Amino acid sequence: MPLTADNVATVDAKRGIYNRNANTMDMTSNVTVTTTDGVAAIFKSVFLDMGKGSMKTGDAVDVSRNGSRITAGSMSVEDNGKVIVFENKVSVHIDPATMKAAEAKSGETNASQ
Repeated sequence: MPLTADNVATVDAKRGIYNRNANTMDMTSNVTVTTTDGVAAIFKSVFLDMGKGSMKTGDAVDVSRNGSRITAGSMSVEDNGKVIVFENKVSVHIDPATMKAAEAKSGETNASQ
């Protein structure tokens, strides 16, 4: 699925129900989403409303990119990905090495160092 002109998502699920009239897909078992810009997400279930540009799950999620990771008990996406909400036992891990590499690449420095 295209997300932007240069970013594409691949969705893999064991099963799902597509409703052509409503333009929705309800994937009910083991869903993985990977994007060309490096995001990898694992869901137990996901409900996509392609017409509204929204997605939601009440099950646990695991989202990672470039060494950083967010886990949560539920997640929703609105406005074609402009708003992402993680809820219920949210945990965020940011890899310090990745942060330092990003700072070096952008030329930023940390005043506390």
